[in-house]
Amino acid sequence: MNQNNTIKVIGLVLIVALGWAIITNQAINSLSDEFEPDRINLFRILNNCLVLTLVFTTMYILFRKQRMRLKAAGEYYEGLFENIPAPMFIYDAITYKFVAANKAAEVQYGYTREELLTLTPANMRVQGKLKSLHDVNERFAPKNFQSAYWLHSDKFGNSFYVCVYTCDTLFNGKPAKQAMVINIDEKVKAELAPKENTPEQEKLSPEIKNIHTAYLA
Repeated sequence: MNQNNTIKVIGLVLIVALGWAIITNQAINSLSDEFEPDRINLFRILNNCLVLTLVFTTMYILFRKQRMRLKAAGEYYEGLFENIPAPMFIYDAITYKFVAANKAAEVQYGYTREELLTLTPANMRVQGKLKSLHDVNERFAPKNFQSAYWLHSDKFGNSFYVCVYTCDTLFNGKPAKQAMVINIDEKVKAELAPKENTPEQEKLSPEIKNIHTAYLA
């Protein structure tokens, strides 16, 4: 049951409860000739308590189920993020500090999880080879999916070419960026290797030409 259906059910429960309260109060009033006023008031109080109990119990059950569904969905996506074989990062959209990273990111970059959460995407880049990450992100409208080629380095100074796919997201209610890193180092270096009888640039794919111009020119 999604959120809209939950709201509809709650509205229906409130309407039924209100109708029940009106009908039963009228029935209780019809007993005024047979019972003393104190007894009639007691009936009203018991009836109202019953109605409120049913309403709050129903709302509690619905909200509890909704919370359990959200928790299950969160655990599913958290597991997907953690176990996907490509490095995944989430970083704050304002400070650019990493707020989450997966196992594959630890393996590719050589940092522990704790170390990664003290870094930003700028720490992954080979200095002097790329434009500002901020400038690149500013070229894309909010919520747009984007991809970009970068020259990254790991904790030990080893550099490699990557393609980074980024999209807007929320992390703990704050604007963030989620990035998936694809290592294309072997492909790039293979295409950049000298070719016999053909000028190097003529044999490069458009994507590799862009990388060649950005990083090696």
